[in-house]
Amino acid sequence: VIWDNFQIKYIGNDGSIYAEMAQEKWEELTKVYESEANAIYLTEKAANDYHTIETIDYTGISDLEGYNEYAALCDALIAYIKEGTELAKALQTLLEDYGNRITATEAETSDFVNGLFSELNEKLEGLSITDNDELKNAPAALAEAWTKCIMDNATEGEFGNVTEVIYNPNYVSYEDETVASFNGWTQDYEEGVTWGNFRAADGVAEIWLPKGEVSCKQQIVGLSEGYYRLTVNGWYSFFNGYTSAEFEKYSTTVRAYMFGESSEGRYVEPLKNLIAGGESEDPGQEGEETFEYTDEEGNVATIYTPWGCAGAYNFFQYVFTEVEPTELSGEDENVPTYRNTLDVQVGADGILTIGISNKGLYVEDENNDWAVFSNWTLSYLGTEAPDGIAVVDAKTQSAPAVIYTIDGRQASRLQRGLNIVRTAEGQVQKVLVK
Repeated sequence: VIWDNFQIKYIGNDGSIYAEMAQEKWEELTKVYESEANAIYLTEKAANDYHTIETIDYTGISDLEGYNEYAALCDALIAYIKEGTELAKALQTLLEDYGNRITATEAETSDFVNGLFSELNEKLEGLSITDNDELKNAPAALAEAWTKCIMDNATEGEFGNVTEVIYNPNYVSYEDETVASFNGWTQDYEEGVTWGNFRAADGVAEIWLPKGEVSCKQQIVGLSEGYYRLTVNGWYSFFNGYTSAEFEKYSTTVRAYMFGESSEGRYVEPLKNLIAGGESEDPGQEGEETFEYTDEEGNVATIYTPWGCAGAYNFFQYVFTEVEPTELSGEDENVPTYRNTLDVQVGADGILTIGISNKGLYVEDENNDWAVFSNWTLSYLGTEAPDGIAVVDAKTQSAPAVIYTIDGRQASRLQRGLNIVRTAEGQVQKVLVK
């Protein structure tokens, strides 16, 4: 503790000093109100409150109680103006992002453009935002209006691509597609959980080396009630390098999963394992890794996988050449090895939270839990439930179950007929899908 320069000032006994102090407080408020940084973002409430305080005759303040009441009014408005400025700046940036989304989409957006989008732009320019609450509520209102716009443009009936309701599905800036961005996505983790990397880079996102469960998620609002198909390109890796003897362990372990959560339940799907998803033929992509191992018959086999964010980006672009999500019926033989698919149900509230969770169990020099993902898509399936949709109880199970067909093959989702399901807790259940 270091201190110096004590001062004491005699303020007299007639109370005039309180009027001087009130004048200084008024000048402080006026400086904030009229400053170049804040004046262009004032709300109607801020202006009205300022003019109300302006009518107070502070020259008549003669005691501490009166000064404290006056100062409290000024300080509250100073804080309110500064809060409003930050909210307005954030809204202005968001409106610019929506402007870029409007330019990029082929959907009919006139209702959105001529509606809330233009209204908020005009209010910001005309200083006619009602109050800070309107600024706080604007992002959610915009998201809901945008979702309605995209939903209205989806193909009616059995299939509709509504991917554009997802904000930043490819982890790049809408203004510049070469700039990596986490805009629209939030991090979710318990206190004390750490990680090596949690970032967007090279057009993908990665969660590397988490010591505990870490999620990257986004809430979508304004969806129509019904069923949706969610896809994402992504892989999970569990190794620092491996030997032939460890191939089975490293190619079957998965502790990362995609999820969709709504009022109807929590739906999960394990990410494709990096090695298990390797291609036997060289795809010729930059950033690929070549692995050789001895198979069960003693033959040396070679697989090709992406490596790192740049490698994942190249593989994802290669295997995701079509903008449209996969067809809705049957398994497409040409579905990329690193595309993950999950069917979810959205309730009447129209809210769906999507994301990736990497549940790391890091052991030094033994494994690196690593999830890399990008290229989200969302398809509206209508109001009829698709085959094989299953809900995970979020209260009892955060990690995905593993599904096997009756003949022992691992499946990405429940199949028609009898399924063997092993939960994260190790319980085995039989599930019949008609």
